[in-house]
Amino acid sequence: MPASRPPTPSVPAGPEAAPARRREGHTVFPAVDVLRGIAALLVLGYHVVEIGKWASFPVTGPALLVRVGWIGVDMFFVISGFVIGLSTL
Repeated sequence: MPASRPPTPSVPAGPEAAPARRREGHTVFPAVDVLRGIAALLVLGYHVVEIGKWASFPVTGPALLVRVGWIGVDMFFVISGFVIGLSTL
């Protein structure tokens, strides 16, 4: 008979799904990690399309986000300012 696993805690949906939590004296914001990942993907996509000279890549619709992927750099600056500001408090 296989060993039983402990029950998995339920994950709430909505705004309370990713609350700030404390770990070893530091506050952790999971949403900031998600934004950081989105910013990295935007910058990566921009480099693939623009520097790789992918001329046939769409210029309208949702694909436009990749064309303006340089916004990911600005997102990194905003996230860094948030983290630095939070660490000074």
